[in-house]
Amino acid sequence: MDYETFGEHQWPETGIFDFLKLIPQEILSILILIFKTPSEVIDTYQAKGEYDVPYFTSWADTERDLSAWLGNELQHDAMERIYQLEQSVKETNNAELICSWARLLTSDHFYYMSTKYWSDGDVHNILVHMVRLTMPILII
Repeated sequence: MDYETFGEHQWPETGIFDFLKLIPQEILSILILIFKTPSEVIDTYQAKGEYDVPYFTSWADTERDLSAWLGNELQHDAMERIYQLEQSVKETNNAELICSWARLLTSDHFYYMSTKYWSDGDVHNILVHMVRLTMPILII
């Protein structure tokens, strides 16, 4: 689950925030359970095998593919242009500019450009209208 789940899909009244506050201490009270970062897991355990995923998959939409992010010409163009800027932006060594550029890579920017309006279109339609009302537009 991503952070969007908490507060948007699961309201505070559900007790989700209380649950999240308590869960670390409950997990740590069970002596065989510990927390590790992905890097710590890699350093600690040997790989047991490979998991082959030949196609990109997603939780979004009924297609379960990348079409929510790259399903139209606008999304493809925006993705192409943002990556065209990568070398130039990084060569500036300007931390603020690099940070701003990196933030433009977040999946939400491309997701909100979706023009899908069929089975999953209601979510996209609501988000597109929300973004148009609240977010500045970056023209590359």
